[in-house]
Amino acid sequence: RRWLEEVGGLTGLAALDAGELQVRPGIGAAKSAELAAALELGRRLAYSRLADRPLLDRPELVADYIVQRHGRERVEVFGVLCLDARHRLVRDLVLHRGARTHTTVEPSEVFRRGITEGANGVIVWHTHPSGDPSPSEDDLDLTRRLVQAGKLLSIAVLDHLVVAGGGFVSLRQRGVIASA
Repeated sequence: RRWLEEVGGLTGLAALDAGELQVRPGIGAAKSAELAAALELGRRLAYSRLADRPLLDRPELVADYIVQRHGRERVEVFGVLCLDARHRLVRDLVLHRGARTHTTVEPSEVFRRGITEGANGVIVWHTHPSGDPSPSEDDLDLTRRLVQAGKLLSIAVLDHLVVAGGGFVSLRQRGVIASA
């Protein structure tokens, strides 16, 4: 129990790799590999439940999906979920992996992939490895630029989620993206 408290609960434990597990007294290479395998199995099981959901039509569902797929990242990651007209996932794409505090995103890449995948709408997302999902001014500016570009291309930007430490911020819920 103490160890779980020290690492931030099960979410923190799941973020550790085999090498980090092994530094704990009493856990050798074999036990750390076994524990890492069990955690990976749990992640895959949780993801398979989420992957079966036909819709990503609420920020909570989208955040759950992103955390399951990309929650272990230690650098900022930016991606796009390409959706059909009924908000069913067509493709989950990681577009950029950055540093611990930022990543560079080009709107042209977001919409090139949306067009290629035949998306009716997109949800963009990125992680904040700091653990704080509060959007930066750069995040807000990028969101506004993406919304404008999406209007020109007839591909709706449905939301932009910032995911961190098990929490998230939906920029649609914050009013940065107008409701359709």
